[in-house]
Order: sequence, then C-alpha cells, then structure tokens
Amino acid sequence: TVEETFYIVPIPIFNIKESDFSKIQVGANVLWRNFRGMNQTIGLSFAVGYEPFINLNYYNPWLGKESHFFTSFNLSYYKSVNKSLTNTSIAGEIQNKTDIAEYDNLNFKTDFTLGKYLSKYFYVSSTLGYNALSVSEYREGRTVSTTGKDKFLMLTLNTNYDKRDNVFYTTYGTYINARYTRYNSFNNEIGFNKFSLDLRKFVPVKLSKDYKITLATRGLFTVPFGGNVPVYLYEVLGYDNLIRGWNGKVMNGENIFCIFNEIRIPVINPFYVSGKDHIIISRLPVFRDLSYKYGLYVAPFF
Repeated sequence: TVEETFYIVPIPIFNIKESDFSKIQVGANVLWRNFRGMNQTIGLSFAVGYEPFINLNYYNPWLGKESHFFTSFNLSYYKSVNKSLTNTSIAGEIQNKTDIAEYDNLNFKTDFTLGKYLSKYFYVSSTLGYNALSVSEYREGRTVSTTGKDKFLMLTLNTNYDKRDNVFYTTYGTYINARYTRYNSFNNEIGFNKFSLDLRKFVPVKLSKDYKITLATRGLFTVPFGGNVPVYLYEVLGYDNLIRGWNGKVMNGENIFCIFNEIRIPVINPFYVSGKDHIIISRLPVFRDLSYKYGLYVAPFF
C-alpha cells in the first residue's frame, strides 16, 4: 500500500546539541516535494541558537529518462563552534570537551552534484564545491591563511551501494560508501587529498518463526595524503561520531579508524496503525488518512 504524503512539509527543528541542554538549536526545514511532478524537491532550512545556519537546496532524482542521472545543488551559511583540540595536543589523545578552545568557524558553502544510478541500489556521483571559512578570533594555526580566512575548492568522487530495509533504523541489509576528495585553495596554501570508506552490515538472526534479532556492525576509515590538513578538517570522535558512554570526551587527528557493533533486539516488533484507528489522530483532518509506524528495540553495543 502506497500513501502519498504532503507536498509542502514544514518540519520543525529542535536539537539538543552534544547532549547538552545549554546548547539548544531551534528552527524549521520547509520542503516542497514533487513541485514539478517528477519527485524533485526544493527546500529551505534554518535554525537559531547554538550553531545557527541557513541552507537552500534542490534535488532532482531522475534526469535523462532511462539514463537515470540525478543532480543536486546546495547553498548554505552556518556558524560552527570549534571541535578541534589545541595545536599542542597529541593526535589520538583523549581530552575533555571543556578543554577545547572556544571560537567559531563561519562558513559559506555551495556545491553542485551530478550522479548516475547504475542499478537500483548502486550509484556514482561527483561533486564540485566551494567553501569560504573564517574564524571569529584569529590565532596562528586556526586557519592556513594568516588573514584568518581560507577559501578553497573541493572535488569529490563518490560511490554508494545501499540495500538497507530502513535508513533510520536498519534491521537487515548492506551499506558501502567510498569517497575521494581533493581540496585546493586558489593560492595553493591548501592542497591535499582524502579517502574515506564507510561499511555497514546488518545480519538478521531468526530465533523463532516470528522473532529475530539483528547483528549490526559498522567500520569507518579515513586517511588524508599529499599535503597538510587544516585543523578544521581534522577527523573528530566525540560529536557526530560519538563513542557512547564517553559523552564528555573528544579525540581528533588527521586519520580515523572505528568499528561499532550492536545487537538490535525487538521488544515490540514494528507495526502500523491507520490514522482512522488512532486514538488521537483520528480526530485530525488530513493526518487521519495516513498510517503510523511504531516499534521498540533495546540495543547493547560495543
């Protein structure tokens, strides 16, 4: 059964960044889906508070009919708080978040992507981007340029295989992403390469006729080569790549290698409830015509 969602979707944004209630981010993501009848999406998102941003994006999932090309465009401005440790820190050393130098990275970024689906689950793409970065308080080492402002181009070649049953909470399938990026500034102060590999595997284990758990594992690897890496492009553990149980700790360096493992155990197997049968939603127009999915898992991890 297919149910078509709303065309214009205002999605509220409320984030507690870094699990810290003093770092609240509030905003909205307004999407206009299928605005030309072929599943193209145009969107505007913004947020205020901790690490404010504004982003305009366009995505077309199907160009050239049977050729099945796709394209996207992004234009954004955002302020991010420094995540890198001091220049005197040792690569791989564990430090407290409270020891990180407090200054902001101000970013203006735009990029254009052209890609092609080679099969239902596999695509290749290339992205050309431009980034202008400045720091709120200049000190040596925070930018490559002595002016406190770095401007550089990025060329990315990307391959992606994705055969997961659900992107948000996968219970079986495989995900493989390999990416090469070349960074170059106009004055040749920045010039290096970076290769990244992200492997994820989800193996269901059937314990009975109607009950199964999932063994989930992820390997993440990134290595730069061919030049010096600016501190704001270091790899970091403790933020997006969070080691659970180490919330207040940070590690960073030019390279990264991680392995994450979980056992995903369903307490309540996922099920759907029609809006018409829902206690609250049945009284709401439009929303009562959609279905809603519920489930509950517990996941020990290593």
